[in-house]
Amino acid sequence: MIIKELKLINFLSHKDSTVQFRGNINVIIGHNGAGKSSIIDGIMFGLFRETLRGVRKQEDIIRRGASTGEVELTLYDSNKTYIIRRNLSVRTLDDNIIMLDENGKRILLTRGASSTTEKVTELLTLDRTTLESTVIIGQGKIESVFDDLPDTIKKVLKIDKIEELRDSKGVLRDLETETETELKMLDRVEDERKKTEEEKKRKEQELTGLQMKIDVLLKEKAKIETKLKELEEKVREGEEKEKKHIQLKTELNKLQTEIDRLKGDIAEEQEILIKKQQLEQEIRDLDQLRKHKEKLIEIKGKIELKKNKEKSFAISVSTLEELKEKLKKKNENRIAYEEYLQIVNKVNELKEKENQYNRIVAQIENIKSQIMKLQSSLTNYNVREEDLIKIDSEINELNKKYEEKQSKKNELNKEYGELQGRMNELTKILSNLDEVKENRCPVCGRELDEQHKSRIKEEIKDKLMELRRDKEHVSLLLNLTTEELINLNKELERKRKEKEDINKKLSEYYSFKKQLEELNEKEKQSEEKEKELLPYHEEYVELNKRLEELKEKYNEYLKYSDIDEKKVEKLEIEVEEMKREIEELVKETSEYEQTDVDKEIEKINEKIKDLENKQTLLKNIESKLALIEEKKKQLENNLKELESLNESINSLGFNEEEFSRLKNEKESIGRQLNQLLAEEQGIKGKAEVLENDIRSLEQKLSNYDEELKRRQTVREAYNKVKKMRDSLSEKKLQAYLMSTVKKMIENRLNEILSKFDLSFTMIELNFNEKNGIYAYTQNGQRLHINMLSGGERVSVAIALRLAIAKSLMNDIGFMILDEPTVNLDEYRKRELIDIIKSTTEVLPQIIVVTHDEELLQAGDYVIRLEKRGDSSKIIEEMNDNEQK
Repeated sequence: MIIKELKLINFLSHKDSTVQFRGNINVIIGHNGAGKSSIIDGIMFGLFRETLRGVRKQEDIIRRGASTGEVELTLYDSNKTYIIRRNLSVRTLDDNIIMLDENGKRILLTRGASSTTEKVTELLTLDRTTLESTVIIGQGKIESVFDDLPDTIKKVLKIDKIEELRDSKGVLRDLETETETELKMLDRVEDERKKTEEEKKRKEQELTGLQMKIDVLLKEKAKIETKLKELEEKVREGEEKEKKHIQLKTELNKLQTEIDRLKGDIAEEQEILIKKQQLEQEIRDLDQLRKHKEKLIEIKGKIELKKNKEKSFAISVSTLEELKEKLKKKNENRIAYEEYLQIVNKVNELKEKENQYNRIVAQIENIKSQIMKLQSSLTNYNVREEDLIKIDSEINELNKKYEEKQSKKNELNKEYGELQGRMNELTKILSNLDEVKENRCPVCGRELDEQHKSRIKEEIKDKLMELRRDKEHVSLLLNLTTEELINLNKELERKRKEKEDINKKLSEYYSFKKQLEELNEKEKQSEEKEKELLPYHEEYVELNKRLEELKEKYNEYLKYSDIDEKKVEKLEIEVEEMKREIEELVKETSEYEQTDVDKEIEKINEKIKDLENKQTLLKNIESKLALIEEKKKQLENNLKELESLNESINSLGFNEEEFSRLKNEKESIGRQLNQLLAEEQGIKGKAEVLENDIRSLEQKLSNYDEELKRRQTVREAYNKVKKMRDSLSEKKLQAYLMSTVKKMIENRLNEILSKFDLSFTMIELNFNEKNGIYAYTQNGQRLHINMLSGGERVSVAIALRLAIAKSLMNDIGFMILDEPTVNLDEYRKRELIDIIKSTTEVLPQIIVVTHDEELLQAGDYVIRLEKRGDSSKIIEEMNDNEQK
């Protein structure tokens, strides 16, 4: 599986970029901030919807100013092309898909963020953790794979998940505790069941006793109910007679009261007739008074209207004079108003020129201020080009010394291995002498006696002692050389930092100098523009002065702008019309000028009101007379009904004392029955409670039995969980996994390293040590990884990452190195280039992200980036032929 193409739209610093990976070694180069790392972030986001830096929030990924974005990653594997698309949106849900491209036809495989990530993991047969631990190498982290190698393998194998399972706080421990607790609970359930069984038997005996009491009560209750029924029948008959008797008595009393009332009402009939004749005589003049009142009200309205018209007339005459005066003032200021408008138009025409003039003046002031600041800044720089040449010379000298010491170290390593090899051979010969048969020398084949054998042993021991002294001497020199290399490397780093500071200061100095030249030129241009605009500015100022002079007359004209001759003429006509209307009203009201109309109306109103009251009283009297006639007829009917009621009461034959005795006897029998019923209900209630208790206990027993059926299953589960937790311990399953993986990774590692031109024959891994990586030289010498040269360690680191990846997944086809030359000197950079080239024999695609131009030597396809404004742009793509 290799990466074929990456499209970025509004992703981090990329507005619209398409990156095609066409070589075995693709070098992405550009200055810091050009958007190189964003390409790796884009690859990671396409694969796992997270950047390499762990950013997941879409608002932090989408390019500033945009609301949507897109990442499209194309992968190629065995004639199959997979297109992964991740859409980004701040406001809406993103759309994530994987499509399979077969002969130009696209087939949708998944949709949705989680489903797409799961499918990517399936296709690559790795997850993000494994990818970052193996084939994606961050800045300065090539050799970080050596640190805590066993922990890295555990992390890749997800052994930490196994440890979490069997941990004292893990799932299996929780399950073990849960099943153990459940077993104890089931033992308690068995005890509770026995207690419940005993309680059920006791309650059943108590229920039998209560049922016997209920039978006795039922017999006694039947006797009392029969007697009570007889008494109830007699009381019911008495109640019906009592009810009828009370009803007749009530009707009799009510009727007698009504008869007495009717006789009283009829007695005042003669007095009401006399009152009626008097009122009819008094209300004859009411209509004449009402007509006279209407005429007076009409006259009063005309008098009020005349007064209002006279007031309005006076106001209109005054307003007319005022309008004529204002019209005169308006006409006097007309010429000034028209001049003011003409000047305003001219000022508006000059406004843009005036704005330009003001901007130029402000710009000149700003430029002068910047020039002063830059001149002040330039005085603070005391760095020279000679300083840079000097520091370069010192760095070259240090590099030369470093290479000499590294060469010496390599020679010492070789000498050390040779000495160790010779010692091994002599030790082997020495041990073989004791096992010699047929008394022949194992070296030359001559006859060998004991004296000759003893002499040879002494010679070998002497030689071994000499070689051991030589080896110790070489080891001492090797340690001293290694220490010198470390010190030289530190001095190189210090000098590089010093060079970087000088470069930075020189760059700032020339930048400030260039800015100063540009500002001086800009000041000159701005002053020329100021001279060009000055006449317009002076005219603009003069015109504004004239506007101030005319402003008072202009405002005076505007104050009366709504007044004209037509408005004055219209008001004159209205004044004449009002004068005519007032004269008409004077003629109509002259007869009543000396009369107090309001008082006259008030007197008539009092008379009318008095007569209207008497008219109402007359109507009430007529109603009363009609009512008296009806009451006469009602009285006659009531007297006949009274006689009939007295006859009915006498024929009923109701005895109140006998009825009272029957009621008392019935109540006594009823109380006895209620006592029996209460007693019966109490016993039945107790029996019902007992029956419910027994049913509840039976259900409880059934539940206990159901729970106890699970005891054997729970016990078996407890034993299985305990056994499983023990099997997942470090000494069992975890140890087996680590042992198996160690062999796989070692085999792959040595297979990969055989493609490189290295001085050692094999690498051994020890997962029981934190940094347990050892190399064996051709002479059999065992060296720790830290004793290898820088280039050899980088080779082992890259090979180890590939070995881990290829051992734990299907063939992975790419590796990404982000700024791999960070903290490397010139010599180690050249070594790294050779290592990257050698890696292509193992891996078909390598992507290198760098700002270091030297790494272009490693690539056969170069992608160059540059920052333009706030966007990253791919400005150059070339293959190895074009570079040549």
